[in-house]
Amino acid sequence: MAYIKGSLAINHLRDIPLLRHIRYSTVISHSQLFQFMTLGHHETRRSIFNWRLRRLVDHGLVNRHCVSPISRDYLYTIASSGIACLERHGDFYLSVSALPQSELQALHLLRYLELNEIHLAFLRSQFLSNWIPESRLLSLINLGASPYVKAYDAVVEVILQEQQFRFALEYEHNQKSMKRYLEIREAIEAEQNISLVLYLMPSSSLMAKVAQYLSGCKRPIYCGLVDEFKEALLDTRVSNDGRIHLRTLRDALVQP
Repeated sequence: MAYIKGSLAINHLRDIPLLRHIRYSTVISHSQLFQFMTLGHHETRRSIFNWRLRRLVDHGLVNRHCVSPISRDYLYTIASSGIACLERHGDFYLSVSALPQSELQALHLLRYLELNEIHLAFLRSQFLSNWIPESRLLSLINLGASPYVKAYDAVVEVILQEQQFRFALEYEHNQKSMKRYLEIREAIEAEQNISLVLYLMPSSSLMAKVAQYLSGCKRPIYCGLVDEFKEALLDTRVSNDGRIHLRTLRDALVQP
């Protein structure tokens, strides 16, 4: 097949996974994206990965950003033409649109980058069965086809003792208003399709503050520290009051 000079030939096995994961993540760093491609067995050579990503940027399918106070790496977001490319290859997300450069600074960039690190920690383990990102959950809600009451940061499915367990994950970098937590708690109480909700936070002080608004919920809500979680995963100590860590996440899933 002949291509127009200067046009971009899309490799379904290499380019589409790259575009798809940038869209999944909303914002992702260069090194994080390479790790995802390596763990997914899509690309293992850094030089080829760099070339492939650079050509997607040069042809306008991916936006590249430099936010040095946040990341030493370039950051990437999906562009409108990247979304169109994914749609031509059968991937449709109703809620996803391209992010203008002017809006990048308004995003909670650290939150998205930390969620990528949590996802990577799971991929390196033997537990992860499925990871449904917030962007996919939002799309299902817009379609009226979501089995969940809200768009969590992720819905995670893990295999333990030859059984599958599903829980919702939220990464809380900043404290919300009491009114917002009461709304969240009300939504979670109506949830029917997950074992529990896990809130990960960067500090014990934030964990204690958030837990006071969520404790007593009719559905199980546990809190843990994000740095411990990235190391221990299912053996992370979790608390339902933000203070006393009585059990691990593994125990909470297997013995609710």
